[in-house]
Amino acid sequence: MEYPKISASYRLDAEGWQQAELEPKPIDLSDYSRSQLAKVASDHFVLAGRLASDLGNDFFGHSERHAPRSRIRYICALASLSEHLGRLGLSPALSVELLELAHALSDLDAGTVHPVLRASPPNGAPPARGDVWRTRAYIASAVSLLMEDGTRKGAACELVAKRHPHFGWPPTAKVGPLPADKLAAAIAEWHKVFAGGDATDEIAQSSFDDRYAFFRSLAETHALIERRDIALRVLDHAEALAARSNDADSLAIARELLKRKRPARG
Repeated sequence: MEYPKISASYRLDAEGWQQAELEPKPIDLSDYSRSQLAKVASDHFVLAGRLASDLGNDFFGHSERHAPRSRIRYICALASLSEHLGRLGLSPALSVELLELAHALSDLDAGTVHPVLRASPPNGAPPARGDVWRTRAYIASAVSLLMEDGTRKGAACELVAKRHPHFGWPPTAKVGPLPADKLAAAIAEWHKVFAGGDATDEIAQSSFDDRYAFFRSLAETHALIERRDIALRVLDHAEALAARSNDADSLAIARELLKRKRPARG
């Protein structure tokens, strides 16, 4: 079985960079026998399993050496994806682009910022990162579910702040978490933004809209599942997302502060 040949074709003219259009070419399997098709499917299944294992090790292995979402994890994952494309026999032009991004991420460790990773100048204060907003989307969904369960918004936000104080520990924070009252106020504002469809991060807004609709349908379909129970599970998931949003330095600072606040035994 042969995949379409792909080549990168760019040219620079007065209007900027122009790229040749790539016409999709379907893979012709009409001449393959049933046994040949079964062999192709089996090979792809094995390769997919290997990719899953490699990516699992890249993202979740080496837990003692690298913080969650450490840059090196993504560099390794991009390399694994590139190798997978090569094992599939796809055009090297595709895998090279993934490796270019991996190299650009690696350059950051040496203090060099590749143009593809250079931040655009913000209008006013820089917004929070996308992963932070996506965590807030789950928190806002939980608040909405608690409100549907009969809890006032203010009380729902206070409950979330009390149950999950780590939501008030922003990524790269150099001090301790927000006080409970300020965290509750922040949660109320996040809920207002998402419920009004006004999140600046479009992916996070879409996540809120889709996840909240799913959680509501889950509660409506299964009478024995309370909205409050769903909300608490959503908050547990959001806490895991929040922890993974912090870099290694922030996690070290958090651990040190928690040690200081821990009461002495005996």
